[in-house]
Amino acid sequence: MSGFVLREFIYLDRQKVEDFLSSIEGGIAQEVKERSKTHKGKAQAKLSAKVVEVGTGGGFKEIEQEELKKTTDASLFQRLYDYLEKGEMIKQVSQELGAGEELKPGQLLEIDGELEFSNLEKLIDTIDSFAQFMEIFGQKLDAEADEAIKGFKLLGSKSAAKGLTIKISIQGSSYKFVATLPTEKLKVTKGEVEGRFKVLCRVSKVLGQNETLDLFSLLPSGIKLNRSQMKDFLKAFKDMPPILGERITEEDLRIKYPAAEITPIAIYR
Repeated sequence: MSGFVLREFIYLDRQKVEDFLSSIEGGIAQEVKERSKTHKGKAQAKLSAKVVEVGTGGGFKEIEQEELKKTTDASLFQRLYDYLEKGEMIKQVSQELGAGEELKPGQLLEIDGELEFSNLEKLIDTIDSFAQFMEIFGQKLDAEADEAIKGFKLLGSKSAAKGLTIKISIQGSSYKFVATLPTEKLKVTKGEVEGRFKVLCRVSKVLGQNETLDLFSLLPSGIKLNRSQMKDFLKAFKDMPPILGERITEEDLRIKYPAAEITPIAIYR
């Protein structure tokens, strides 16, 4: 067992934790009773929980204390982590994968890396800023750009309500991991999501050498764009002012090999 560990969670999928634990333990108790015995002399012990006193002669008493403990997200996660660690079921990923060290769908990973928003998430935010910028300075958009902004606003509102698309990279490694974080499982605000974290996750899809992954496919909104539509959207924003950052290209919205799509279970530091 890993012992006493303190984690600061920014994301936790309690349902997945409970499902995995339930399959290991054959069910999960929502509350746990713990009993402890204390030997006391003549002095009466002051206990907040139920006390049972049993005389043992000579004025010596045995006091039994029963405590009801509620399972929390952190305690459930630690129980699951201990099982997985003891069974050597977690692959640690903190550096470049070695030759022949391919990942497989269904594999459990603990990635120690840098978490940031995907280029698609950044594009949605940038276009929203662009629309506000044009409004503030009284600039009129052409019909194409106006239509594109309406589409991205719809895309952004649907996406933000359901989930955020992220990318995890490891220092010195070309391997990339991408995922969607359902917003209801986040424990922090969007502004606190980026940074160095550990991610316990399950591999969903591993890209082959000639394979790419369209970031739009990760959106929880269910909106899909083909290559032609994507080009049209991006073309509408070719003249965005430099103050809003570098222009995102069509290639920026694709993930190339080596990469994997993952399903996060928990993110913490």
